[in-house]
Amino acid sequence: MANPHAFGRSDDFASNLALQLEDLPVLERILCVMETDFAACFRSGFIAESPRKLRRLLQYFAAVCGSAEYPPVRCNAPEFSAVIGVKGDVQPCFFISGPAGARIAGDTDIDRVLNSDSMSALRQSIRAGSRDECTTCVCSLYRDPANFEDLLLR
Repeated sequence: MANPHAFGRSDDFASNLALQLEDLPVLERILCVMETDFAACFRSGFIAESPRKLRRLLQYFAAVCGSAEYPPVRCNAPEFSAVIGVKGDVQPCFFISGPAGARIAGDTDIDRVLNSDSMSALRQSIRAGSRDECTTCVCSLYRDPANFEDLLLR
């Protein structure tokens, strides 16, 4: 919600798309009920996200409303995935634009684009925590590197 690129927006957006301050106690009550009434569904994995991760969303929306800090982000999505836009633009993740010229067109080799010096440098800046977009990211997709070591990009 705090990122202008979320949900395919390309222009300025109204921040009132997010939950409002008065909505947060309602969400908190819903989360409390879910944690008790659906405990077995969380344990079995039928509900994919943990109560802890769902509570992170509560903190995220509180931050959007200005009443809390954004939750810390632990993300390594650009190490195992990429976003290719409809026009062929390649991005390391949905919320960070790719470097100039990172585009697949015609017979362009995706490996060459993903492993270009500019894309590698961009992923390095993400790993170093120097991208502002990451501080307000709701995604926070983290995978254990042991599970994708052979697929790591430079």
